[in-house]
Formats: sequence, structure tokens, C-alpha cells
Amino acid sequence: MVLATRLEVLSLLAASVPLDQFPRLDEGSRGSNILTSRPLELLRIQRQLDADDRYNELADPNERSSPASRLARIVVLSDAFKALRPAIAQGGPSEWRTIAETLGLPPFDKQSFKRTFNAYSDNIYYSDPDRANVYLLGGTPPSNQQTIQYLHRNDALDNIEQLRSELDYLILEQQTDVSDALAFHAKAVDAFDAYLALAPDADLKAAERLKLRIADVTSRP
Repeated sequence: MVLATRLEVLSLLAASVPLDQFPRLDEGSRGSNILTSRPLELLRIQRQLDADDRYNELADPNERSSPASRLARIVVLSDAFKALRPAIAQGGPSEWRTIAETLGLPPFDKQSFKRTFNAYSDNIYYSDPDRANVYLLGGTPPSNQQTIQYLHRNDALDNIEQLRSELDYLILEQQTDVSDALAFHAKAVDAFDAYLALAPDADLKAAERLKLRIADVTSRP
């Protein structure tokens, strides 16, 4: 079944990926910088791990991957979510139940969803020490663009949760009007698109190429 195959692909996205919160290209330099010292780098790592323990929304900073590979996970997640629309519009209780259950599991549950996005743009740890984490010493607030991305992420998550609740309602009350469910789906898609539109073109192009590799690997028997 096509839906089952997509769900298998989604399950592979649930693993934690390295985070880069509030990345600012103007931070750090190629010259001497106290913030790039190894002791402070270790302190940044420990701070993130402590936050991970408290909120379980931050991925382990000790793992490394490129920004494009992190963004590719969001692109794949967005594509998979968009592909659910026909099953919502044309399906029935059985399909809706499968979708609702899927939206409550990784990578769509709240913590996993945030970890996936945090891996790209929303973590106070910088995997590249040369982009020194001035947040550590009192820090700087995220840029306007980063704040907007954060809002788009939350908007997508909120509408995914609303969609799940609406599907549960349709099943419980034996209703067939999916207009509200489709509206929540559309709003989440818009939020995904708005988030991705703010990513640098270079990252997005590289993520699209990496997306094909992810799809190829996950489709192998």
C-alpha cells in the first residue's frame, strides 16, 4: 500500500539529528576567537545536552551532519505530509485512523517534529566552532528571519495536531465532511512552504538533491 510505504519512510526520519540553534553567519571569524576554544565548545555541548534532558526536543550535538542534510529531512517530511491529502479527501475511517495514528508518532509527534527542525536552525549549540556561539556569553537574540522560521515551524505543528484531532472526531462521530481536515492540512502545508522559503537557496538546492538519496535508500528492500 502506498500509504504504508510512506509511513515506513517517515519512521526513518525519527532519529535525532545534530542541531544548530539560531545560526548567525556573522558570528565567529577565521581569526583568534575566545568563543571557539575547546573548553567553551565542550561547555556548549553540555548545555545543549542538559536542555535535551529537560525538554527532549533537542538532538545530541555530538553527532555531526551538514546543514543541507538536516534541511533535507525537513523537505522529505514536508513531501510526505503533502502526500497524505488524497487519503484524507478520498479515504474513509480506516485511512483516517492510519493517518491520525501516524501523526501521533515520530517524526510527527511534537518532540520529534521539533528535533527535526531544531537540527537545521533552532539550537543554541553550533557544530561549527568558528560560528562562535555568542549566546553562551549572554548571547544575541535570533534574527527576525530566524524568529519567523520558528513561528512557521510552530504553525505547521499546531495544524498537524489540529488535523489529527479532526480525524479522530470524524471517526468517533462517524462524520464524512472532511473540509475542516483538509483546511488544517492546507495550513500546515503553507507553513512548511513558508519555512523552507526562508532557507538559503544553496541549502535548499542541496537538500533537494539529498532528498532523492534519502528516498532511494528508504525505498530499497
